[in-house]
Amino acid sequence: MVPAGTARTAGSTLHRLRDLDEPVLVDCPAGASPAAADPLRIADETALVSTAHPESLVDVAKTAAIARTLGTPPVGAVLTRTARSHPVGSLLDCPLLGTVPDVADDALGASAVRSAYRSVATTLLEQNT
Repeated sequence: MVPAGTARTAGSTLHRLRDLDEPVLVDCPAGASPAAADPLRIADETALVSTAHPESLVDVAKTAAIARTLGTPPVGAVLTRTARSHPVGSLLDCPLLGTVPDVADDALGASAVRSAYRSVATTLLEQNT
């Protein structure tokens, strides 16, 4: 996983990553800004990640719409910091790949969080093989 970078460097960096023979996840901001749209222009597929907070879902819905416009429709969504599934499929027009629980401390060290991300990664890899 790599960050999208700045608008000035994102394009050249992402074009170099296209030559890799393995999946690359690029962490981009949500919304409709150039920082969100520029990486989507280069992407083969889009996976949406958001919290279940209404404001976050509005932003990620904008990202989903832009991704479709740019020809990289979302293959699915992941909701973080939530203990339960939410009906986001109709809002984002893609399947919910999984949820990641909210934990108080050391989120990446928590076995439930690692397990949730591993499950999502497995689902994504299975969809792409």
